[in-house]
Amino acid sequence: MIITDFNRGWRAGGPENPFAAIMGLAESRPAEPVTLPHDAMIGGPRAADAITGQGQGYYGAEDVEYTKTFTVDASLEGHAVWLAFEGAYMNTTVFVNETFILNWPNGYTDFTARIDGAVRYGQSNRVRVVVRNGMQRNSRWYAGGGIYRDVHLITAPPTRIALDGVRITTLDADATAGVIRVETDIEQEIPGRRSLRAVTTIRDADGAVVASRSGKVTLVGVDRRTATSRVDIADPQLWNIGRPNLYTCETVLETLDGEQLDSTTTTFGIRKLQLDGLRGLRINGESVKLRGGCVHHDSGILGSATFADFEDRRVRRLRDAGYNAIRSAHNPIGRAFLEACDRYGLVVMDEFTDSWNKTTEMTNLDYNLYFSEYWERDVERMVRRDYNHPSVIIYSIGNEIADIGDDVNAIWGFKLAEKIKSIDPDRYVTLAIQAVALLTESLTSLPPEALRTTDLGGAAGTTDTASIDVNTLLQNVFSSLDKIMVHPLLDSLTEQIADMVDIVGYNYAPVRYEIDHAKYPHRIFVGSEMSPQALPESWDLVQKHPFVLGDFAWTAWDYLGEVGIGRVDYSQDAQPSYMGSYPWIASYGGDFDILGNRRPRSFWREIVWGGRHHEPYLVVEPPQYHGKTPIVGGYSWPEVHPSWTWPGEDGRPVAVQVYSDADEVELLLNGTVVARTTVGTGQRKFSAEFDLTYQPGTLEAVAYIDGAEVGRSSLRTATGARLTATAETHKLRAGSNDLAFINIGFADQHGQEDLSIITPVTIEVTGPVTVQASGSANPKPEDSYRDLTHTPYWGKAMAVIRAGESTGAAQVTVTAAGHDPVTIDLTVD
Repeated sequence: MIITDFNRGWRAGGPENPFAAIMGLAESRPAEPVTLPHDAMIGGPRAADAITGQGQGYYGAEDVEYTKTFTVDASLEGHAVWLAFEGAYMNTTVFVNETFILNWPNGYTDFTARIDGAVRYGQSNRVRVVVRNGMQRNSRWYAGGGIYRDVHLITAPPTRIALDGVRITTLDADATAGVIRVETDIEQEIPGRRSLRAVTTIRDADGAVVASRSGKVTLVGVDRRTATSRVDIADPQLWNIGRPNLYTCETVLETLDGEQLDSTTTTFGIRKLQLDGLRGLRINGESVKLRGGCVHHDSGILGSATFADFEDRRVRRLRDAGYNAIRSAHNPIGRAFLEACDRYGLVVMDEFTDSWNKTTEMTNLDYNLYFSEYWERDVERMVRRDYNHPSVIIYSIGNEIADIGDDVNAIWGFKLAEKIKSIDPDRYVTLAIQAVALLTESLTSLPPEALRTTDLGGAAGTTDTASIDVNTLLQNVFSSLDKIMVHPLLDSLTEQIADMVDIVGYNYAPVRYEIDHAKYPHRIFVGSEMSPQALPESWDLVQKHPFVLGDFAWTAWDYLGEVGIGRVDYSQDAQPSYMGSYPWIASYGGDFDILGNRRPRSFWREIVWGGRHHEPYLVVEPPQYHGKTPIVGGYSWPEVHPSWTWPGEDGRPVAVQVYSDADEVELLLNGTVVARTTVGTGQRKFSAEFDLTYQPGTLEAVAYIDGAEVGRSSLRTATGARLTATAETHKLRAGSNDLAFINIGFADQHGQEDLSIITPVTIEVTGPVTVQASGSANPKPEDSYRDLTHTPYWGKAMAVIRAGESTGAAQVTVTAAGHDPVTIDLTVD
């Protein structure tokens, strides 16, 4: 098969109205040239009364239409032709030459539209894709809109290898030998009998052939067969967490006399999965504990548009921060993300959906409208697409599903699990259970007083049981979660669904692990979502019990939408609520901010996991906040920063925190010991807290175990900071979707950052590049990510530069009032 990039040459605008055209009326929204992937929402206006509301960051939403003209060579007549869409949000309809091809409601699963019946070979063709995102509200986080992932044109002969038709399974593996099964689905659409050979060649990472097999298969007329081969590989390089060895499988379909008909190449890893309650999860015989994080699908200031360079960067940074597992919350993540996890050795919990047939009040137009009709097709697309990714080890059939507490509704769980196992019996299935969702769903028929004071331990804080929003309720009850999670009703509500899956996933319920294990000793658990505050206790249980596999932080990477759930708000008019009011745009609850910068909680988490080799991490609360009590969300972290540069704050009291796994921490200011304290006796485990008076200079933390120094770190006051801009890469490929990330900030001549500077910065480019997006990590900005001038947030901003179609030299210039401009040279080859 031939796979061709189909991302260029599109126009996007309002949907066509033929009646308006006849009447000579203006288009609803004029079309403009775009290159895919494209988020049609991120550049639009935001408003406090926007229909998407808090969930999607107060953006407007509307339908958008994409059109493109293309040709298919006349020599390909008689071949199969598809348009392969990796993701379009949502309710997508495809027309070619005004012939209806298909409708695809799901906004997250990939799909192929077979178009050869409508194509005019050797002539101009027109594809029209209507993406209907105007029907709101359909998501409780930022979903974006439009064709936000790559599109390809695929052509294949009448006798061919099926799309996603090669499946590679590890049957057995150790250091001396690996046994794999290669299954190749072969299709034929012409009359007559034809005998063929499916030739399989396995190559290692250096391209050397390590094994090959050839098998004969015969097709008769319109037919489909699967050619199966067992292949032995001596001394295999096994894929594992942190050791991501990959192989390629070249599959060639040829006639008996050697004429090649079709071919495809598949990347895979050889790895053996094992699971039991006595030894937990093992990969290649090695026990693994999952240091996991949840990741939404958006790309920060890029919106929902998915770029391979962004995903590569994100996965690398998560790995470097100590993560070894990612949960795709709450939908199938893109191919580029999985490919990056394959390369860097992170494992993935691949999640299907956030709703079955029921939904929450705030998103009553989401996937639940289509689930009963399309679930089987969508599950099959997800599993077949992801089958050969060694990083994928667990499938989740849903998150916080409201249906599962009812025995009849829960049958859908059986259907989902059975469907996945019918395609991929070797991976494990889980479901992310949220006890509050189950209880509120089950208790709404009870009198309000019973719900408010008795059934949820008095923590619900509402008497309106008919309109309980699970997330709002969860916000009110974080302090009482342990009471709620041991509610006696949960045993019966979870019994049936727990028996459907290999692994019971609990959101925010580590308290149930030991309780459930005593009653159901064969169950295996994972913390599918965990708030940051619960990490020390939950990780203790993970390490203690083999039947607890690990946990997944909410959340590893900050995301757009669900605005302000992690906020720390010191403003005088701040009001307690689950989410923030306009202009909040981001959740502000991630270990990484939306630019990809590590936040302090990430370093604390790494220490709890046993990382950093006893090196302490030093952070400071801004002196202007000292003694004030902020409004916080359930996923909040103190507003602290790794900075000892606070202009104008000399002599003021300041709070300092030191994250450490040591026994004690000593604090020195300008070489003088100012305090020494025991770690973990203050507000938080693995942390020491200090109050002192701010003075410029050097602040140093020294960690001690059994009285001996084991590590130290320091912060220094920046003096004479200047504008800085650095590119993470200087070379881009013309006509590609390559990105260059430009980090903008302020630092002195020694490289010490000054996070206090808020001087606006402006980005300009020349040459064959464009600014795809720019902005800061400010979770409540007034500007747009399409603007070119931004106020840094805690001293930082970013520009993301996209390669153009032409080759040549390009420059990015960053300016800020009172500072010398900085110019970065890029090359587009």
